Amino acid sequence: IVPLATTVEVRSSQSAAAIGAWPAALRDADAAQSLESGAASPRVQRALVLEAVGDLGAARHTLSQALSREPTNSALWLVASRLVTEANCPRLALIYWHRARALDPTSPAFQP
Repeated sequence: IVPLATTVEVRSSQSAAAIGAWPAALRDADAAQSLESGAASPRVQRALVLEAVGDLGAARHTLSQALSREPTNSALWLVASRLVTEANCPRLALIYWHRARALDPTSPAFQP
């Protein structure tokens, strides 16, 4: 039941973010994280909300926590690549992009 509750909170955060309700989006992402502290998805959602409100440092930090929980998730490495690109770190962005591609070379994200 905990994974289901976590998913509900993450989706609630996504819905709040979609309408620009940033405090609610952060609150729901935090609630998801407190329900399932070892899960990456609540941290990814929190990172995306933080990115949307312009707090790139906190977004990168939060995403690094997600990556430590799911280091083989290529989607997380793509988000990390985007975040460091926004932070004007192109070399690191390329490293992260290559990591994502190595993890899932058949992903549509890497197709021409």
